[in-house]
Amino acid sequence: MVHNTQIRVYYEDTDMGGVVYYANYLKFLERGRSDAVREAGISQLEMRDAGLVFVVRRVEADYLRPARFEDLLRVQTSWRICAAHGSPCRRLSGAGMKNCSMRGSTAR
Repeated sequence: MVHNTQIRVYYEDTDMGGVVYYANYLKFLERGRSDAVREAGISQLEMRDAGLVFVVRRVEADYLRPARFEDLLRVQTSWRICAAHGSPCRRLSGAGMKNCSMRGSTAR
């Protein structure tokens, strides 16, 4: 399963140099994951009420090119099935791979 979410870079997302602060890319990835899960028809509130939550145990991030104020980013979330549970893997990119700002993945 692959899901795409667009994220606009706001002033609050940037550092003094006008580029996205490195930790904010993880927020963008999380928004993409949340949107993908919701679009798949999975209620995270119902999961939480049933005692099931996503827990990140590992993060990898490769910062390839700075994203800047007013950029429109595409967060691509793809799901890879691991053992008995699904593990979402995400990549944050610009309009095309040659404009990619960051690639990241998480293990749950």
